Amino acid sequence: MDLYLKILTVVSLLSLSALSAPVKNETSIHILASGETHAMLLPCDCPVNPGGGLAKRAHIVSTLRDSGALLLLDAGGFSGGGMYDSYTEGRRADSLRTLTSMRAMAAMGYDAAAIGDDDLQYGAAWLAQAARQVKLTLVSANCLFANGKPVAVPYILVKKGKWTFAITGLTTQEQFASASDSVRISPPVQALRGIWPEMVKKSDYRIVLSHLGEEQSKAILDSFPECNVVVNGHRKIGTDAVFIQNGRLFMQFGFAGKSLSHALVNPAKGGLSVSASEWIAITPDVPDDPAIAAIVNAPSPGAPGLAAPQAAVLDLYIMSRCPYGLKALKGFIEAIPNFPGVEPHLWFIGSQRPDGTLESLHGDKEAADEMLWLAVEANYPAKWRAFIADRASSDLPSDSAAKKLGMNLALLKQWIGDKGKNELLSHYLRSQRLGITASPTLLLNNASMDVEITKPRLGKVLCDKLPKSSAYCDSVPECIDNSDCRKKGKVGTCVGEKTAARCVFKDAVRFTFTVLTHDSILTRPQQEIIATTNELFEGAVIETLTVASPRGKELLGRFAPRALPLYLFDTKVAGADNFDKIESGVERSGDHYTFKEGFVKKAYFYKRKLEPGGCDVYIDPVFAGAKDALAIALAKRTGRQPRIFPLLSATPETDSVSGEDRLNREEAQRWIVLSSKYPTSYRRYLELSIKSKEASYWFLSLKDLGIGVEAFVKNIRNDTGALLQVWRQQTELGISGPVEIVLNNREVVRIKSPKELGELLDLAASR
Repeated sequence: MDLYLKILTVVSLLSLSALSAPVKNETSIHILASGETHAMLLPCDCPVNPGGGLAKRAHIVSTLRDSGALLLLDAGGFSGGGMYDSYTEGRRADSLRTLTSMRAMAAMGYDAAAIGDDDLQYGAAWLAQAARQVKLTLVSANCLFANGKPVAVPYILVKKGKWTFAITGLTTQEQFASASDSVRISPPVQALRGIWPEMVKKSDYRIVLSHLGEEQSKAILDSFPECNVVVNGHRKIGTDAVFIQNGRLFMQFGFAGKSLSHALVNPAKGGLSVSASEWIAITPDVPDDPAIAAIVNAPSPGAPGLAAPQAAVLDLYIMSRCPYGLKALKGFIEAIPNFPGVEPHLWFIGSQRPDGTLESLHGDKEAADEMLWLAVEANYPAKWRAFIADRASSDLPSDSAAKKLGMNLALLKQWIGDKGKNELLSHYLRSQRLGITASPTLLLNNASMDVEITKPRLGKVLCDKLPKSSAYCDSVPECIDNSDCRKKGKVGTCVGEKTAARCVFKDAVRFTFTVLTHDSILTRPQQEIIATTNELFEGAVIETLTVASPRGKELLGRFAPRALPLYLFDTKVAGADNFDKIESGVERSGDHYTFKEGFVKKAYFYKRKLEPGGCDVYIDPVFAGAKDALAIALAKRTGRQPRIFPLLSATPETDSVSGEDRLNREEAQRWIVLSSKYPTSYRRYLELSIKSKEASYWFLSLKDLGIGVEAFVKNIRNDTGALLQVWRQQTELGISGPVEIVLNNREVVRIKSPKELGELLDLAASR
């Protein structure tokens, strides 16, 4: 079955494959909810979980509407170009995608859409004007302009049959997107309380479109007893489409519009009873709605009178005491003034400890230093650039730099005491959600930029990406170094100096790069290696084979690799430019070069016993995102539940390890003993570890589980070989973490984000 299970058939009234003469239901109401769709205009043709697309979504909406009354809702995140958008095309193009998405949503008849953090990335004024022009109803109780006026209506009343629904929206205060300075997000629960009595008085039922995240969204049901439906549109852990709590509905979202949450409800005096609920998958075989397809495929000139957003957003992530980060900041500051259309942002990298304190790589003093930077930015915006320029180019301490510029240190310290921790935490959360740990890291329109961050190099990149962004680009040379001289089938060299530098080309050495893979691999691990090969060698000819093909069988038998993919360079590569960059990582094998063992990650261990539907999750118990990963792995799923194993950070065969490695080893051993000696308590222990903030959580958890601590510790002492067995297993599979999964006992996937983990586990459970 596809991810998110099957397409729904509702109480014999609806069939998505037989659409003639639908029966109209006059007593029930369909509630259909989307969220985090990120302007996914067209279906994804990805090999894992394909589907989505506005025209196919519209077909399902139309079919449901034909069968009865329909409430069509979106919980926010409908804009393209945000940090979770995998298909970003640049800021201007993403804004046009967003406009097209909003126009299509209005044409589908969405009753209301909440405002998410990503929806504010082009500015609140842009969003409000776009919604008015396409006639899409936005609702938010707590999203305000700086002058206190609402960006959208606080709530609306919608009539369905003889019942009136009051619908409001809530916007997260996390603001991961680069929102306009002219918008402020008030505390959501407080804002909701302000309009709640009026909503209750004027309606039969209440709906909250909550772009707050699953935990806070569920709390709405507890805090507002008259609330009948909450739709979550921001970060989730659970995989159920609808969760019933005391007769009230909690609905989720499907990423990128690939599935919709659906509930068929019957209004009654006591509330809404649920006849049926399910995910509706937007699969590739769903037909397109012609009217919405025309909107999606039409040229998008924008809306009359709607100003284009900034050309680009440039985000630099650093640690304030990292010398590499400060060097990058210097180049960043020097380059940016030449690009008035680029919106620059500086972010800090760190994490939050279980006890709530903030943690940075260079210690508590770094976190305190970064709070001072933020205090300067908030209180002395006109001197902000001069301050960070001083910090980037000298060893002057932050307080001395502030004092030198005439700032009131007492005022800055007061701001730090009032707001410093929360402001810095928002930076750390942002870096964690994006998986950014390296200082410096540069993103252009949320896409990673792997470039040297100096004035000439950054200026060159921005001119190449945004050719009309600045008059400065007229003086930028054709090349700065050889990496700028790229032409298919040619090798380029940068010659000349400064503005006169230009590229000279010669023919590249042609050779075949063969990739042998397996038909059963669900992911595409070879793509990164192919991309790197194309980057290094202009003369590379890529040949992709599977083991089922005649030549694939011959290569498999001849080279007998331990795992797949197998990568083969023909021997002509030795004469190619850049061969020296891979020479130490390859070895000659007959008429080919192959990668040495361990040089590239193996993904598919075809010799292992196939276990269809099997799924093992390996998690480093003490890494910063362990609790998020555990929560996703433990989420209830329809189908086979994954097994959870600890992931060791160092071999257990030595005692010479760091303090963090020792903590990893100790907790890993607890997991192993619990899973083997107390299997009925293992899952509950992991759940308790997610919630606990105490340093001695394991001791307290054992007491909660009724496990004697002395007996437990004795089991650990007697179980000396278990850690080594886990280490050998993960070493055999090349697992290094911090989170990896093994599918069907053969395919190893290194997880890059919580979203990817959830989707792959859902996929595994549905098979």
